[in-house]
Amino acid sequence: MKNINYGDYVTAYSLLGSSWKSKISYEKFRNGYLDTLSVTVDDMNARQQGDTVSVTAVITAEERKNDGISYAKYKLNYEIGYENDELKILTGKGEEIK
Repeated sequence: MKNINYGDYVTAYSLLGSSWKSKISYEKFRNGYLDTLSVTVDDMNARQQGDTVSVTAVITAEERKNDGISYAKYKLNYEIGYENDELKILTGKGEEIK
């Protein structure tokens, strides 16, 4: 089992499935999280659909902004499954909750 520590973008990127990785470079992935200071999971639900598991989570992210620190809520949807006998995040979408 892999754990992700704060700032461990290499491990986080390695958890993505090949289809997702083909759409985003490591550098772009990492740059998307450089201003994220912490994440709290507020709610999470998972349900199995055949060989995959769909996960919906609501998180609060502490983010560094030009004028200081702010907090934002996001709803995330992921599909998790096996790829080459390794558990991977196959797809994912997120949207900020206003």
